[in-house]
Amino acid sequence: MLTPEDIKKVAVLSRLNLTDDEIKLYEKQLNDIMSFFNELSEVDTSAAPDESHIIPMINVKREDENKTSFTPQETVQNAPESEGDYFKVPRVIE
Repeated sequence: MLTPEDIKKVAVLSRLNLTDDEIKLYEKQLNDIMSFFNELSEVDTSAAPDESHIIPMINVKREDENKTSFTPQETVQNAPESEGDYFKVPRVIE
């Protein structure tokens, strides 16, 4: 059972400024939600199979292939500015 102090603590952590009316409203709503979870915990699931996913997991990714990569010079050849093998960008930290 959540108390108004619990709601205030969560509001502070979430950086929310709640009025007293909002705290009462959220306390009731969250306690209703928690009671639904308590009802679910009473359901007998012993006959249900253990599943980590509802649908079968299939790897849809391609196989890894070794390919030649760009050389550093090819990588920076179309850059607006480069210095050696590196991209040159405007300074963002002073």
